[in-house]
Amino acid sequence: MAGVKRKGEEVSSRKKTKSSKRNTTGQPLQRVGSVDSDLNPVTERCDAEDGFDTLDGVGASSGSRDDVDAETETGGVALPERDGAPSVGESIDGEASKIGGLTSKEAHAKQKALAQERKAAKPHAPEIQRSKQLWESLRRKKNVPGASREGLVEESLSIMSGHIKDFVFKHDAVRVVQTTLKYANTSQRLMIAKELKGHYCSLAEGRYSKFLIRKLLIKQNFSCRQDQETRNLVIPEFYGHVRRLMRHPEAASVLDAIYSQDATSQQKAKMLREWYGSEYSLLEQVDDGAVTCNLSKILEISPEKRTPTMRSLFELINLLVQKKMTGFQMLHDAMLEYISNVQPRSEEATDFIEMLRGDEDGDIWMNLASTKPGSKLVSLDRRHILKAYKDHIHDISCHDDAKLILLAAYEVVDDTVMVAKTVFPELLGTSEEEQEEAILRATSNLSDEGPALLYLPAGPVKSLLSVDHLALLKKIVQIRQQTSKKDAALRRRELLDVLSPPLIRTVQKNAKDLCEGSLGCRLIVEVLLGCTGDKSQALEAVAAAAAGDPSGHGHPLGSIAGAKMLKRLVSDGRYNTERREMEGMIDPLRGLPRLWARLKARLAIDPPLRFHEMLYDAIRPRLVEWASGPGSFVVVGLLEAPGFSRAAEVVRTLKDHLTELRVAAESKPPTEEKRVEGTGRSKRKAVRHAARIAVDPQRSDDEQTVPYLGLALLLQKLG
Repeated sequence: MAGVKRKGEEVSSRKKTKSSKRNTTGQPLQRVGSVDSDLNPVTERCDAEDGFDTLDGVGASSGSRDDVDAETETGGVALPERDGAPSVGESIDGEASKIGGLTSKEAHAKQKALAQERKAAKPHAPEIQRSKQLWESLRRKKNVPGASREGLVEESLSIMSGHIKDFVFKHDAVRVVQTTLKYANTSQRLMIAKELKGHYCSLAEGRYSKFLIRKLLIKQNFSCRQDQETRNLVIPEFYGHVRRLMRHPEAASVLDAIYSQDATSQQKAKMLREWYGSEYSLLEQVDDGAVTCNLSKILEISPEKRTPTMRSLFELINLLVQKKMTGFQMLHDAMLEYISNVQPRSEEATDFIEMLRGDEDGDIWMNLASTKPGSKLVSLDRRHILKAYKDHIHDISCHDDAKLILLAAYEVVDDTVMVAKTVFPELLGTSEEEQEEAILRATSNLSDEGPALLYLPAGPVKSLLSVDHLALLKKIVQIRQQTSKKDAALRRRELLDVLSPPLIRTVQKNAKDLCEGSLGCRLIVEVLLGCTGDKSQALEAVAAAAAGDPSGHGHPLGSIAGAKMLKRLVSDGRYNTERREMEGMIDPLRGLPRLWARLKARLAIDPPLRFHEMLYDAIRPRLVEWASGPGSFVVVGLLEAPGFSRAAEVVRTLKDHLTELRVAAESKPPTEEKRVEGTGRSKRKAVRHAARIAVDPQRSDDEQTVPYLGLALLLQKLG
């Protein structure tokens, strides 16, 4: 259309004018706005901001169209300004440019006033405005005294009381409620929870209001009656809506957080049962009794419901997997229930595993490893363990739940060569320096990194693993009988042959430093008793660390763990927790309580370490000091060690110093331990009390002051 200029052309022309510093002739440029310029810059700026096109003769100078085209062709370069030309912001006749009869400032003020009027017309506008003003002070973490904060909370609640539900569905007002909840006391939180009753499902579906539910439940003391009442108001409102909310992109995360962090066991069971079908969704709304979410028990009671229940469970699991919503613990619990109730290698099991393997990104496997039910689920799939986690071995070895996946790989994967090549380089590195550094680092954090290294030498023991992990490993071993063809002892031996050399080498080079700490002593015991290969040099290094003054700094006898370490190495075996009897030992102690008889039970290893010969050579000059101090139990172990050829020499040396030993037995105990609750005695004193009765039952309790149990046993042996 003739005479109409495009807005884009005007803006680009203006930008070029501002960005250009010199014209093509090299002369300085003057400000736009001279008489020869075809466009008034003020009019051009207003038109561009307001989105109006400029018409010929309206808001422009009286220049011709040809002049405008000429300026455009030259890149929007302005000509030098003439004398008497109007300044920027003024038209040729000297008046300010106007839009609809108003200046730009007046137009913006009018728009702002209209916006304020629209806000004021909304429901509860004054209350929301005042609460926002309070929120500005309440949200500060510092420089707000406690009394002032309490006053701000009370005033906010007084403003919102009666219509909180109108606040929580507004993106700007809900933050006021959240901050008020953060600093409110238990009774105030309960008041808010009661007022929102009946709206929690809608809150969970809101983009901003969903956080209010977490604020309402997080960091609550559920031992408090009012906090329990708040929880029991919120969580039951989700009964009957779990299947629908788990499909919702906003509500799913809120529901899973409540399930994993806040709900009781019964509330969890009712929420998980809804995954089994719509029938259970209806039952949870009317049934207030105790229920179970154990699918095997449910199917045992109602076997005819197996097909629809398993189909409903699989459909919801598959839906969330396809949506990439795989980080929820409730989903992992549902998966574990499903896979635990299908037969291995059945069509149901195959379809389920194929569904998991269909995740090309691999996020589902990392999400499963982050939770306890997820790690249990992955541990049951022996074929996919190493493939899914080959680049994350070190990460899962440090995770409390994910490390179970690694231990399951030790137990069920028959290809030990692949396990060794995949796992051990990731855990330890490839060079000797890297391996030594990794082992020493794991020694300082045995509770997290230790099981991945010490499970093969030590086996499934309570000192390394929790009761739940031991129970699951036992179940995995039972499944292994149906899926594995390799002997379990052979599998373990092949893996130990690869893992043992770096472990033994580290103990040999750092024996003295490791003996100074309890964790280092633990590592030495498990490595020297459980690893395969030549351990003679490592044993000599440990014996050398035990030489010298027993009371010196850094000596193994300076800690209880060091004395126990030497005793176990001398005994050539482990404690048999299942049989609780003397195995491979001589001269069982008689007359002591059953508890201390069990402490002597060991499992002999093959071939024997023969550490007793090395240790005796190191401590022989100070044998009496060992017998009369914290090392007395080690000396008892020497006398009882199978195959120790110099036991008679030890007895002769001790009998020659029998008087010194008796004087030491009559001395006052050097330390006082914490008393055992309800007994009046410390744990160490309880041990000594049993030994005193064995030594001399006729003596009174006040006269029995033997400081070390091992010394009492030595006196008994020496007669």
